[in-house]
Amino acid sequence: MGSEMCIRDRLLRRLISERVPTLTIKTPAGEYRFSYPQVGFSDNVEEILFSAEKNGEYKSEVSYFLCGAETQTEYVCANNEKSALDAEVRFSAEGFGYEKERSGIFCDREKLKRDVAAALKAQPRQGRDGSFHFPTVTLSTRAVYPKETESAAKARTKKISSFTTYFNTDDKGRSANIALAASRIDGSTVRPKEEFSFNVTVGPRSKEKGFQEAKVIQDGEFIVGYGGGVCQASTTMYLAAAKANMTILKREPHSDAVGYTDYGKDATVSDNRIDFKFRNDTNSTIFIVATVMKDSRYDKSHKVCVVSIYGESLGKGVKYELETVTVQTLPAPTEPEYRKDTNHTYATYVDQEYTYRKATDGCVVESYLVKYVGGAETERKLMYTDTYKAKSEIIYVGTVERTEEGQ
Repeated sequence: MGSEMCIRDRLLRRLISERVPTLTIKTPAGEYRFSYPQVGFSDNVEEILFSAEKNGEYKSEVSYFLCGAETQTEYVCANNEKSALDAEVRFSAEGFGYEKERSGIFCDREKLKRDVAAALKAQPRQGRDGSFHFPTVTLSTRAVYPKETESAAKARTKKISSFTTYFNTDDKGRSANIALAASRIDGSTVRPKEEFSFNVTVGPRSKEKGFQEAKVIQDGEFIVGYGGGVCQASTTMYLAAAKANMTILKREPHSDAVGYTDYGKDATVSDNRIDFKFRNDTNSTIFIVATVMKDSRYDKSHKVCVVSIYGESLGKGVKYELETVTVQTLPAPTEPEYRKDTNHTYATYVDQEYTYRKATDGCVVESYLVKYVGGAETERKLMYTDTYKAKSEIIYVGTVERTEEGQ
């Protein structure tokens, strides 16, 4: 009797398995069908056989379940779900490029699990081909939209400031140094709360780094050194940064006037000693374009250094200007400074004199960052008070006494 019971048990279960309904999940990516053995079942076959053997009453009970339901529903969702992608800005020395945004798809995993469980409990339906099917389950989805669109990305890469300084290319070394410094600034990005350092960005001014010899100002006088001219690039960067309302962290003036900007608007730099720095305290990344090009007003011997900053708009009708006021004039010394020309560069004999530098007045200059809205001044903030020392006249005299033969 026991072996007969086992045979009947297997036969009944085989019959049930052959009639296990198919579960279909309809999704945007297509339909997913699950049948035996992915759809499993539990039954009361043993109870039926026992009751039948005793000539008792019995009722067939079969319940269905999706094997590995957690894994299967996750698989369905993973094949349909997509993350939303924000538009991206690509920026380099070649300019701007934009990657368009993409909407995403969210799948309601918990609802899918509930709907699958409900379908497996529902009364299966028999199709025309004789097969059985559970009610179709439809995956619930909703669109997920990106935070930033391409149009928004373009809106936060508008030109918000620009400054131009001019120079003559007769000094080839100086011209090359300005162009090299600009090329190393070009394509820089400064994220919110990040700092920009001129010295870090441009690097050491040395022959090994590609810089040439040219005149530099040291203690109010011109000497020859590698990197002469880079201060024009740092000054242009400073003036563009001020107009973009960047937070200026470190800036120092020259010890004397420079020919490419006014008193109070310059920013000198020097390797490992003097840097120009600012911080981006806006909520948007800024992008810096720095170029040296021909000055269209003149022939090829004149060029311009241009620094432009792109970012989120400063506001409707808002602009910033750096303005200076001379608050004091420092009179030049009345007595000249005499120097012996031991190298006989300017004068040889004791009765020869050469005026190396004329006396010039000094000054005290205040610089203000002024905010304009619709052309009207709304705010004026003192940035710096710079002192440019008065300069005495410098006269070189020779050191050789004339002899009767040498006269």
